Amino acid sequence: MRFSFIAASLLFALLSPAVFALQGIEAPRTFNEAKKVAWKLYAGRETTFYCGCEYKGNRVDLASCGYQPRKNANRAGRIEWEHVVPAWVIGHQRQCWQAGGRDNCTDNDPVFAAAEADLHNLVPSIGEVNEDRSNFALGMVTGKPTQYGACPMVVDFKAKTAMPPEHARGASARIYLYMADRYKLRLSNQDRRTYEAWNRQYPVSEWEKWRNQATACAMGWGNPFVGKVDLSSCSGNTQRVAGASSGSAFGGSAGGTSYSCSTRKTCGQMSSCSEAKHQLEQCGNSRLDQDNDGVPCESLCRQTSR
Repeated sequence: MRFSFIAASLLFALLSPAVFALQGIEAPRTFNEAKKVAWKLYAGRETTFYCGCEYKGNRVDLASCGYQPRKNANRAGRIEWEHVVPAWVIGHQRQCWQAGGRDNCTDNDPVFAAAEADLHNLVPSIGEVNEDRSNFALGMVTGKPTQYGACPMVVDFKAKTAMPPEHARGASARIYLYMADRYKLRLSNQDRRTYEAWNRQYPVSEWEKWRNQATACAMGWGNPFVGKVDLSSCSGNTQRVAGASSGSAFGGSAGGTSYSCSTRKTCGQMSSCSEAKHQLEQCGNSRLDQDNDGVPCESLCRQTSR
């Protein structure tokens, strides 16, 4: 028991925000703190993780992605911050949960509290999807993506498995692998094989690189499964994301252009191939690349490249 306590204390020291205060970066200490930072982190890039719906404030524009509520229209209309690796999964591998559930873990287990507040594991999600997904693992299922209208998310309640759309599988896998590595979480052999396969099959996108860098500026470290980050670019600001609504790293101008991520455009609304590429690579507007070949708005970009 003494050894376990010392080991836990050492791990907490490594995860503690105080370590990053020397760099001018202080990681959120609680889930509530993390959610407040997350709102700023995604400012200018207000798009849900799985379904690609636009949102403003806490309200989701369901028509922007063709989402149709399965059952709970009220919850479908709001944003919730979802743990890609559910808090239930993290907690059930720790003694604190057996002794008093999530609240006990949050209050008395520093490792759980750090994992619960890890922004690398938080994504903006439609409330109904978060509710339906519950604590299910992410994996492959046989169901067709018709539960939520045009949103290709599938939740198999019988198998207790949720299958994210293809555009979110790589990012989801790298989040799972990161959380398992950093917080010593056990993954089943099947889950690990799935996430490693997704990691290979779906390469890191420009949006994911942006997210990793921006999150690193708020946490003090990046997700190594995504790639390297540059903490010096955070300018020593405790929460650089407070200015998230402007600047190329957070959806404002990039590469000397004035393109914005505030509006999720269609190909017919593009002024140029350059703007289309910005929307795809910097804003994560995957709807512009229907065949997933990395070239957005092909009638525009293919013609430009000739």
